[in-house]
Amino acid sequence: MDEAATVVMIVTVVAGKVALVAGLWLRLRYRAQQDRAQLAYLSGVARDVASRGGCIDLEDEREGCGRSRLLLTPGSAHLSNDAA
Repeated sequence: MDEAATVVMIVTVVAGKVALVAGLWLRLRYRAQQDRAQLAYLSGVARDVASRGGCIDLEDEREGCGRSRLLLTPGSAHLSNDAA
C-alpha cells in the first residue's frame, strides 16, 4: 500500500468515527430539549392545579417505553367553579 492509500484509509476511518459521535451528540441534544419541554409543560400543569387547590400524582417510567401517568385530583375551589 502506498502513502496516499494509507492516508485515505485513515481519513475515512476518522471521518466515520467523527460522524458517529456527532450523530450521538445530536440525538442526546434532541432528547434533552424534549425533556426540558416536557418539564416546562408539567410544571405549568402542576402550578395550575395547585393554584386551584388540587393534587397531582405523577408516575414516570423511562426504561424502555418512557411511559408517564398523571393523576389529577381537583380541589374544592375547582369543584365550586364547575357548580356555578
